[in-house]
Amino acid sequence: MGNLTKNFYVKEFSCKCGCGLNIIQRETVVRSQMYRDAIGSPAISTSGTRCKKHNLLEGGAENSLHLCGWADDMEFPYTTIQNVYYNAYKLWLTLPYGGLIFYDWGIHQDIGVHRFIDKREDNKEVAYV
Repeated sequence: MGNLTKNFYVKEFSCKCGCGLNIIQRETVVRSQMYRDAIGSPAISTSGTRCKKHNLLEGGAENSLHLCGWADDMEFPYTTIQNVYYNAYKLWLTLPYGGLIFYDWGIHQDIGVHRFIDKREDNKEVAYV
């Protein structure tokens, strides 16, 4: 199905339930590539587009930006979580909009109009920065 950027493929951003839904926005993929480049390590897109059913199974918000292709969850298995947090935060500071959520497994980034950052554990909000 072809490259979207130098490191990401269409298949990576399709709904993981197998329904075939893929409405990922080009800007979301470009932003994912920016995070990968800033962190300096290979990344795995674990959740781009989600259908409503899969979003519910994932515990996603009712109005999750994954439903419209505006979000991506990313894991970085070949570097430390400290490197991920530090470099993702540095990049986020330069961006005019969008969210960044830190998890113990990686990050959620989105291109939503609200500019926010937070840290979550067990999918529960614990702090806003």
